[in-house]
Amino acid sequence: MWDRRELKARGMAAFRANYWKCVLVGLIHMLIFGGGFLSVRNHVNVNNGGGTQSGSVTYHINNLSGVDTETLKAFIALSAAIVGIALIWGIITFFITELLLNPLKVGCARFFRENSDSPAGLPELIYGYKENFWNMVKTVLLQDIFEWLWALLFIIPGIVKFYSYRMVPYILAEDPNIGSLEAISLSRQMMNGNKWKAFKLDLSYLGWDILCLFTAGILAVFFVKPYHEAANAELYKAVKAEFLS
Repeated sequence: MWDRRELKARGMAAFRANYWKCVLVGLIHMLIFGGGFLSVRNHVNVNNGGGTQSGSVTYHINNLSGVDTETLKAFIALSAAIVGIALIWGIITFFITELLLNPLKVGCARFFRENSDSPAGLPELIYGYKENFWNMVKTVLLQDIFEWLWALLFIIPGIVKFYSYRMVPYILAEDPNIGSLEAISLSRQMMNGNKWKAFKLDLSYLGWDILCLFTAGILAVFFVKPYHEAANAELYKAVKAEFLS
């Protein structure tokens, strides 16, 4: 059974051995995907209610009764244009995220995984673009969809599944040709019995995350984020070894 303190110690050693590159990769990961225990909530956002919005819409509709036809048509056209722009922007954002950013998530995992054994180079970041790119896109997209669907069942199921699928980027970083469902299923099996311990590993960084808020993120960039990611790579190695034993 792996020990949290031992993982963090190994992660710290790997981080210090390749400090500036770890800082850069950690910064890239933090800017794109967020970071720290406080960011877990981003994976389980749930729409709770909306009564105020509904009342506001009803108010505006009721107040349209005294508006002339031309004004009403202009209002409808403007609303349709806004919705259309929002839809187009959403589609563009979706493709940017899935085609450009998600393979980078695998590249970051690859970097810290390789750095665990010996100082890794920055070219590891583009691993997700070089090795079976479309499989990377498809698998991480499927992971995102599964996490989103579970998040609809409220916070606890969303967090549980977030930890179940946590190893997917590392699995892809080691085997870019693995099937999407196979990678997700393998992550789920590897994390059986380890989700709570992984949660406590993240929780152990909560104090650091809070301190980061008081340093405008400087502490996160130069210490906490790369340290945490290095420990996450050690977590993957420990969970994998335990699973294969």
